[in-house]
This record gives sequence, structure tokens and C-alpha cells, in this order.
Amino acid sequence: MINWQLAADFGKAIVPIGKPGDPMMNNKAVGEIRAAARKALPIITEVTQLPETGDVLELVVDRKAMVEANVATAKNIMGDAESGLLGKLSEASRAVTLGGALALLAPRILGQYVPYADRPMLLLNAPTIVQVEEELKVNPQDFRLWVALHEQTHRVQFANAPWLREYLVALINEVLEDDEKLNFDVAKLREVQKQKANSLDAIKAALSPQLAKKLDSINAIMGLLEGHADFMMDAVGAQTVPSVRTIRRRFQNRRKSAMHSKNIFKALLNRLLGMDAKLAQYQDGARFCRAAIDEVGFEGLNLVWEKPENLPTADELKAPMRWLTRVAYPQVD
Repeated sequence: MINWQLAADFGKAIVPIGKPGDPMMNNKAVGEIRAAARKALPIITEVTQLPETGDVLELVVDRKAMVEANVATAKNIMGDAESGLLGKLSEASRAVTLGGALALLAPRILGQYVPYADRPMLLLNAPTIVQVEEELKVNPQDFRLWVALHEQTHRVQFANAPWLREYLVALINEVLEDDEKLNFDVAKLREVQKQKANSLDAIKAALSPQLAKKLDSINAIMGLLEGHADFMMDAVGAQTVPSVRTIRRRFQNRRKSAMHSKNIFKALLNRLLGMDAKLAQYQDGARFCRAAIDEVGFEGLNLVWEKPENLPTADELKAPMRWLTRVAYPQVD
């Protein structure tokens, strides 16, 4: 068991709240971010050709709310399952570990779509959005819309694949509940770390083959979701986000700089949070979407949302032609 309230309270107590600013300017930023979310939705439905939008609560929040939302997400996914990852810790230790990890993550999240709630939520993290746009020295209105496009893409993904939420939860729970196999081979883990593999590869190498395969399936889905959303941020073009090329270039440079930071603490934090694997997800998923659209258009790519069998495997995500041959070409004229 995990004490979920303690996890949320601890995470909110230690999360950095961000740079304090003028209240009037803060209110102005919140209003503009909220407007960007409203503007982004019809753009995404038109470009993706995914018509369903679902009943979603759109919120502009602070970092404490991001922690609370992610604790609630973990609770909805894990329930009372005894995870092998935290199973040997006390109830309080598990809560502090989870809350602490989410507090470290919250300042790095620009926004998040939360399908695992009674009413799905689209959250935009105002302090982090403002901080990053200032660091990048980009047009605030363009950047806020650019971020909103990413999160609204996640919204339409789940709205047009109503089976996806439960399918993904089931896969995650299969991993979490498989306690007997969720025991790390420490020797393998150390060996892979020496080879400077990314964090996901290191974890997979230390798991049983069966469990590693399940983790591959989860990672392929996450790669598709994140890559598709990342691709759509740019696909709308300069007519929608005039400075999109500048934003993308500076944002990518920021990502790369964070991954190769000379600051030992930042480098360790990136590895602990799996940011290297996250970056690989964006890259593989975006390349997959680009290749599919080039071959069969959005109509063909959208076959992935029809049923679980149409999802790309981990191998297909990295080699889109295999997915096109298996799924798209037989169904698209």
C-alpha cells in the first residue's frame, strides 16, 4: 500500500514553486495560456483529421497542482497493487519516494493530459511555461499556443481511441503486479550502465525477457503518443505559430543541453527521471508519424487509433515501413 495523501502532501511541500512575479502579470499569463488552449483544439482536430474531442476539464495550474494530479494518476493506475519497485519499503517510505520523484518532475513539465481521472483533465503548468519562454527568449503568445497544441493532441488521441486508456492501464498493471519477475538483476544493470545505455535500456536489461517485452509494448505506445503530439506542434505551420521554427530550434537545443549537462546533480537527475528515454520516445514517435504521413497521409496514420492490433510494436516504431506493410497498406487505397 501507498499512503497517497502523504505522497501528495510531501511532494507539494518540497516542489519549487517558481519565480514569484507581479500578480497582474501572472493573471495576464494565466488568461493567455487558457486562451491558447481554447485556440489550439479546433486547429488540432482539423489538421489531424481526428474529430472527437471528449469532455475534458482544461486547467491552468501551478506546480503543486501538477504534483497532486500525478499522485492521483498513480493512484488510479496502481490502486492498491503492491509494486515490486517499491514493495520492500514501508508505507510512509513509499509515499515519500513517490512524492519526492513527482516534485522533481513537476518543474520540468510544461503541460499534461490526464486521462486517468473521472473527468479527463488538460493541465498547463503556468510557472514552467513562463520560465521556459523567458529562458528561450521566444514570443510568449506563440510559445503558449505551441505548448497547448501538444496537449490538445493528446486529448484527441484518447478521445478518438476510447479503448486506449484501459488498454494502457492493463499493460502497466501487468508489469506492476508481476512481483516475482520484477526483481532487478543488479549485475546486468551495472554492466549496461557502464555502456552508457539510456535509462530504459538499463532497466530492460535487468528484467526477465517476459517483463522486458511488456515494457517494450508500453514504451512503443508512449513513443507513439508523445511523438505524434510533438510532430503536431510543428505540423500546423508558421501560418498558425509564426515563430515555430525558432521555437523548435531553441527548444531542441535546450533539451540537448539538459541531457548533456556538466552539472553532476542535473545529469544524475536526468538519468533518475529517465529523461534520456523520454527524449528517445519523442524522436522515434515523431519519425514514425512523419514517415506514415508521407506514405499514407493522416488517414493512414489514424488507423493506429482504431484498435489495439493497429498500434506499432517497439520494432515498428523504429522501422515504420514494417508497420505500413502490416497495417496501413492493406487498408488504404
